[in-house]
Amino acid sequence: YLKGYTLEAAGQAEEAREAYLAAGDYEDAQPRAAEILRTRADALLAEENYADALPLYRELNSAEPDDVAKLQTCIYRVALRFYKDREYLQALALLDSAPEDTKDISSLRIRSAYQAGKTAGSRGEYREAIELLDRVADYSDAASLGRGYRLALAEELVAAENWEEALPLLEELGSYRNARRLLRQVNAALEAREAEAENDASDVDAPEENTVDEDGAQGPNADEENNAPVTGSGEPWTVEEEAP
Repeated sequence: YLKGYTLEAAGQAEEAREAYLAAGDYEDAQPRAAEILRTRADALLAEENYADALPLYRELNSAEPDDVAKLQTCIYRVALRFYKDREYLQALALLDSAPEDTKDISSLRIRSAYQAGKTAGSRGEYREAIELLDRVADYSDAASLGRGYRLALAEELVAAENWEEALPLLEELGSYRNARRLLRQVNAALEAREAEAENDASDVDAPEENTVDEDGAQGPNADEENNAPVTGSGEPWTVEEEAP
């Protein structure tokens, strides 16, 4: 603690902060360490260096309204830079981490999700596109784009004969474009598969037939000529008559 106090007085803020942190719960060591961090973050914020100030405010982890507001400002500004650079997913992830939902953050989050969804859809990443656009279904034409990507995904699944996964998508799409035709195709394929499975099960469960030779002999140990039972050596059994 004394080392931290001495270093702080000498203007060596970062070294002083490390010493205060090492002092644990001794007196006001932790508040002093936090104040050094806050001063550094505030200086970066004043310089509009939002990217470097952001992790410091996160590390500060303060519930003070002023500190939270500064953190929100950094999040918004950094996310806005990501958005302008068309890094929509990075912007969205950062905005989702905001401790509070301000008007600016909410608006930018919606636009980021929308643009990220469109970008994913244009690359053929339909599942991700659907998920992102569903988040902002009331924004612009997000709902319409989402239906288009659902149909594109359903068409891929039908082509791959993944009937089970395509079915709920097509049922949800209803009469949208060619969804009903694809739905009939899927239902027909599923019915055919079910019928085939039932036939296979019937074949397995059917008992074996007891075959009879043309001369009436049955079983592997019957004599071919007189149907007399045979011994293990293949000779017919004989029965001697008793003498009267």
